[in-house]
Amino acid sequence: MNMDDAAELRGGRTSAGRGRPRGGRTDARDRLLAEARRQFTELGYARTTLRGVARACGVDAALIKYHFGSKRKLFAAAVDVPVGPGDVVEAATRNGVIDAERLLLGVIGVWEDPRTGPPLRSLALAALQDDAQRLAMRGYLERELVVALADRLIGPHRERRARAAAYVVAGTVLSHYILGLNADSRPATVVEDLLGPLTAALHPQGRAWAPERR
Repeated sequence: MNMDDAAELRGGRTSAGRGRPRGGRTDARDRLLAEARRQFTELGYARTTLRGVARACGVDAALIKYHFGSKRKLFAAAVDVPVGPGDVVEAATRNGVIDAERLLLGVIGVWEDPRTGPPLRSLALAALQDDAQRLAMRGYLERELVVALADRLIGPHRERRARAAAYVVAGTVLSHYILGLNADSRPATVVEDLLGPLTAALHPQGRAWAPERR
């Protein structure tokens, strides 16, 4: 560990600045990203830990939190994804309730945006072509999309409903933006077509849901 990295570990503050590494940018962030990218691919999202990535780079896990803040953000940076699913879910939540239309508009907005859409398409295509990357992406979505949805749902069978909602969201992305199904449809049309199924999963008032299988 060099002197700049050591300074970062002392609470993230130095005498020369407030929360910034002394002496400018070091190579620590790049080394952590490279190792995280390797571990996420080889071990999957669930088995990759901040401590494991830090240990392989010979630094303290506090350095990862200094640069990235969380495992979710480390993964997003490692695969060059500018917006994570948890961020979209959070933006669609109002007064503790997920707005289905806002959620669909948020997802579509991210994929339509020329800044965020291309890297997401590249990541999705890579995951479809490589088993290791597919497993890493699946683990990421399990933890960051399904869990984010389930944590904000109310009523019975939250996990099952969260998975149903995730199917709608992921299916929208895969069919429309990766496979090109109904590629000529305007975003508003896509939202209109899928709003019913997503609303039924998120807010199943009056709908009988079967007990979860054990």
